[in-house]
Amino acid sequence: MIDYKMEHLFSYTATIGGPEIVGPVAGGVRVNFNLTGGEVTGEKVQGTILPAGGDWLLMRSDGIAEVDVRLTIRTDDEALLNMHYHGMADLGENGFEEFMAGRAPVPGTALRIFPRFHVAAEKYLWLNRLACIGVGEAHVDFAGESKMLFDIYAVK
Repeated sequence: MIDYKMEHLFSYTATIGGPEIVGPVAGGVRVNFNLTGGEVTGEKVQGTILPAGGDWLLMRSDGIAEVDVRLTIRTDDEALLNMHYHGMADLGENGFEEFMAGRAPVPGTALRIFPRFHVAAEKYLWLNRLACIGVGEAHVDFAGESKMLFDIYAVK
């Protein structure tokens, strides 16, 4: 077995607006969510999520939601950290039908993501070298603002 460890980098809460259903595309239905803000807390990274960026989600017919997110963190010392990740949420066997009928996923639906960072600020260049995973949960409200909660870890 290969030895590894995980180091908690930060936690964050992101808020997103309601879904914008683009429509059927190859592989499923494209649904966009715009980021409206958020907060980042942690020992090494603290700041806010800027209200720019979003999730270009692909809702598959098998109930899997493939997430594709780009966001920018403004740290408390004014550095800008770009974070891009892919991942997934399993909405269940009937998840596609429920989602397309306008019924939000169960609160606390698990999300698993794989973030990468693109950073220019010298203090945070170390983020560019990391392989990361994130565990999170979704609290979706189609009629209003939704909230996503994540813990981000470096795999070392």
